[in-house]
Amino acid sequence: MSKIKITPLHNHVVIKQQEENETMHGRLIIPDAGKEKAMMGEVIAVGPGIINLNGHLIQTTLKVGQIVTFPAFGGQKITIKGEEYLIYKEPDIFALLEEEPAEIPNRLPSELVNELVSNTTLLDKNAITTYTNK
Repeated sequence: MSKIKITPLHNHVVIKQQEENETMHGRLIIPDAGKEKAMMGEVIAVGPGIINLNGHLIQTTLKVGQIVTFPAFGGQKITIKGEEYLIYKEPDIFALLEEEPAEIPNRLPSELVNELVSNTTLLDKNAITTYTNK
């Protein structure tokens, strides 16, 4: 079978909705059918943007692979080869979800060296002490 490429037009965004798994509350299992789907998903494709009244292209800001939240209603649902996709205009997307980078501890270099020295062997301690005393 051939693969179908989805190319949205203008400022439209194609989203693959994230699937929810079964959850357990005590001994009770709640299947997928008994709850709403998450209103978040991965951006699969984005259109080039929209042309303003001056004839300038305003590019879409979303990128393929980003995770977004979107409204429960208002998008167009399509099914291609058994896979469901949603198409929204970019302004209808609520938010972009990104993981924040791990926080780097705010410590003085001497505190880091002391921690490093306490976690190394005697041979390594001499090398570290020699290096820090230069």
